[in-house]
Amino acid sequence: DSLQHLPIMKPDVSYKGNLKASISLADFTSFFPQLKSYEQPILLNSSFKGKGKDLNLHTLSLNDNKHIKLQGDVSLKNWDAGRNTYVSTHLNELSINETGLSYYIGGITSSIPPIIQRLKHIKFKGYADGFLHDLRIHGETHSEVGFLSTDVRITTDEKNNRTYTGTILSDNLNLGKFLNNDKFGSTQFNVQVRGLDINGRYPE
Repeated sequence: DSLQHLPIMKPDVSYKGNLKASISLADFTSFFPQLKSYEQPILLNSSFKGKGKDLNLHTLSLNDNKHIKLQGDVSLKNWDAGRNTYVSTHLNELSINETGLSYYIGGITSSIPPIIQRLKHIKFKGYADGFLHDLRIHGETHSEVGFLSTDVRITTDEKNNRTYTGTILSDNLNLGKFLNNDKFGSTQFNVQVRGLDINGRYPE
């Protein structure tokens, strides 16, 4: 669906600027009441440049100086075209530490799931590239239990049915620590993924 409430932008209009702000998730409580307790300030820093309906965020960083850090860039082409918007996003770093997992996840679920606790920390880098109806996502995740790489393509048809294809692999994942089961140890795997999500149901 098109973003009807965004400003109308003529193709020959150029713009650029910088954005620095301090926000908190609690600022969005009116939309998401469960965020009420998240008062930790998050520093937002970005520089942007665009023309018409094409927008480039050359730098995008979020940092709460305690738990979470994000650095990357975002490029949008034809940003009000709904499923035909083209997106190119690179995350140089998305990291969250052990106290951050407890703060952000535990605050929503009231208690952090043990399987998440065992990750201790998460560090992710990767990219997403393509139209919103045909998007490729690649990423590498490091945590206390090891390394995981994903390379997945997600396509969406006119009826909003999604198809997933790709690869999930690891050369060092401590499955025993992750599952808290000493019957397992470190493992290596390369799994081909293919699934279908029809009318919002879970992938098959």
